[in-house]
Amino acid sequence: PTQLGRSADLDGLADNRGIYRTTAETDNALRLRIRSLPDVVSPNAIVRACNRILGPLGLPYDLIEVFEHRYQECYDAPSPNAGTPTWQLTPPTNPAYNNTTFVYDDPRPPDPWRNRYMDEVEYRGCFFVVVRNDITLYDIGLAYDDPGMFATDFRNPVTGKQRGTPAFDGTLSDDPAVVYNAAYDGFDTARASAYAALWQDLQNIKPVSVVAAIVTFTS
Repeated sequence: PTQLGRSADLDGLADNRGIYRTTAETDNALRLRIRSLPDVVSPNAIVRACNRILGPLGLPYDLIEVFEHRYQECYDAPSPNAGTPTWQLTPPTNPAYNNTTFVYDDPRPPDPWRNRYMDEVEYRGCFFVVVRNDITLYDIGLAYDDPGMFATDFRNPVTGKQRGTPAFDGTLSDDPAVVYNAAYDGFDTARASAYAALWQDLQNIKPVSVVAAIVTFTS
């Protein structure tokens, strides 16, 4: 007979609401997502979901809706000056129009979230949550040329954030307090779990027919 066990009531409640625990997601994090489910269908609800899931982990994000002027402009943007082009500097100019967007051969450093042609998905209704993929939380990957020499190089004693120790000849007797899990093709399980949980919530929050996407970038 089992001892000291408990039924998965919390996971059952989440399942009833169409929410699923992600890998390494804590009970408290799952409880918060379950309680927050009625907070839906508004830009502020999206921001609150991002803050709720990513904020405690220190993961930054940027919410971009495709109608924003920083994302894209158009050739025939409306002008407040009857009979004059939008770009004309004669007041009153259009304060919302950004004449540095939709630029051919833009000489500035490339920005992945500016000057993009919209496809069939984007122009119908879409928003992005842009997140980082170069912030370490709990990375079980390894690198051949990792410069770390001591346990404190692989685990921050204050934040608890860590990456795998690239010890090719490790044994089961190694102290897990100073030698951390590492594997070929490993990845940051904590970060991936947070992004998976956010994606689940965005599908419940977004309006019908609107596409919610998570995109990653390296700074």
